[in-house]
Amino acid sequence: NDSFCRMLGYTYEEAMNLNVADWDAQWTKDQLLERLKAFVGKRGATFETVQRRKDGSLIDVEVSTTGVEIDGQNYFFASSRDITERKRADKRNEVLMRRNQTLMKSTLEGIHIMDAVGNVVEVNDTFCRMLGYTQDEMDGLNVADWDAQWSKDELMERFKTLIKVDGALFETRHRRKDGSVFDVEVSTTGAEIDGRYYLYAASRDITERKSSEAKLQRLMMLYAALNQCNQSIVRCNSEQALFQQVCRDAVQFGGIQMAWVGLVDGSTRMVKPVASFGAGTEYLEGIEISVDAGERSGQGPTGTSIRENHPVWIHDFQNDPHLAPWHERAKRAGWASSASLPLHRNG
Repeated sequence: NDSFCRMLGYTYEEAMNLNVADWDAQWTKDQLLERLKAFVGKRGATFETVQRRKDGSLIDVEVSTTGVEIDGQNYFFASSRDITERKRADKRNEVLMRRNQTLMKSTLEGIHIMDAVGNVVEVNDTFCRMLGYTQDEMDGLNVADWDAQWSKDELMERFKTLIKVDGALFETRHRRKDGSVFDVEVSTTGAEIDGRYYLYAASRDITERKSSEAKLQRLMMLYAALNQCNQSIVRCNSEQALFQQVCRDAVQFGGIQMAWVGLVDGSTRMVKPVASFGAGTEYLEGIEISVDAGERSGQGPTGTSIRENHPVWIHDFQNDPHLAPWHERAKRAGWASSASLPLHRNG
């Protein structure tokens, strides 16, 4: 027909004098004859080949054929569709796919691609290692299986927005296979492919960064508390007022839950609380703390700090055996750590 003539660049008269071997560029004439024999008696077949135009240029085509017999003679009805652009697009997609696979394997970020409801479509090895799963285990997981910050309903609400946005950056927490939780920064991009929505996400473990930020924040708060204490020394007109203000400044500016000041009784060598501020001051009610190394009540951080004249930091209050006399009252107050600093009057 005219479409086939235009496709190959021949006139109708020229095309009527041609053989399939004149335009098929994929197979030899003998191979073509063998293929034609194979089509005899078959209702239909579809295959791809390469056809040569009159000017010598080549095009990719998809051919549908049907063999028919008329008056004892075999004929083949064939329709060709130019798929050159489709093949080029397929090659481009193949290159992009290989490139994406290479990037997914080489990146230090945890790449995970999900469908519109958060089910895993594809993940890279980095993300598997990040969560402690194998590739096979990741198949069938949903974002709710590893996100530890939001409920599944909250995640689905976020997905409705994220999946239609070109780009978003936020922090959340991921849960590993072993149940441990860590901080991550996630960048996402929504995409629509063949009428379906997908979310491309890259997770970065920011545990160290968050830890550094928290340390810096604590230092800034402590410096702020120290500055306030220095001002209180100038402003307060009595020792008791100074002690109380120092406790208040330590809590309000230093981020400490409770602070207290104690004085050593020279005759009993016991530390007596004289000022306190914050939550859990009931911890001090009836407390027994000595500065005598031979006493059990002198083995704690306060007695040690005063006796040895240096700060004592306790990072795990409940599991330190030296603090056994104060475990129960600290547990009621909710203390997990403490710091004891020796103070001196007149140097």
